[in-house]
Amino acid sequence: TTKIIATDGIGAGSNVVELTQDLAIADMTVDGTLTVDGILSLADGSNSAPSLTNTGDLNTGLYFPAADEVGLTVGGTQRLNVSSTGVDVTGALEVTTTALVTGVLTTTAATVSNGGGQFNGGIVVGVDDTGYDVKMFGATSGRYMEWDASLDRLFLRDNTKLTLGNGSDLEIYHDPAAGSIIQEGGSGSLF
Repeated sequence: TTKIIATDGIGAGSNVVELTQDLAIADMTVDGTLTVDGILSLADGSNSAPSLTNTGDLNTGLYFPAADEVGLTVGGTQRLNVSSTGVDVTGALEVTTTALVTGVLTTTAATVSNGGGQFNGGIVVGVDDTGYDVKMFGATSGRYMEWDASLDRLFLRDNTKLTLGNGSDLEIYHDPAAGSIIQEGGSGSLF
């Protein structure tokens, strides 16, 4: 049997309810604090009706979409899913300080870093025998370096200089007005 202890509201033990076995409650309103000493088990819920939500916004909260998964829904749309295989985010993920990726970062987006980034290690674009174009832009409009995967060729677009040596010893570039230029600017000789 279930043992329920309730006081009459007088003395130190007032408003105390003690349950010694599981109790199923269909509806309950708690005005104040609900403390659970043990496991709180909730229904699975759904993205439109999460099992843990707040009054007045019933389609936003926490639910359990499948075994070993936890979902976070906002406005009836799942925005976060945590499972044994990882974390899936639907929508934009905004990082305002630092995001640390210790494994592999895979993206299908055109922009990975808008405003700068630091990569400590190698950067690999694609895998062998796949075609991906890569562009690196300079501060001046129209000047950039481009790897064109369809041609297997590296291009330095007009007036984009390839500089060799610490003191601009050798520069190679194309100027539309002057033509192709190989210029030795250091103290050595051009052979």
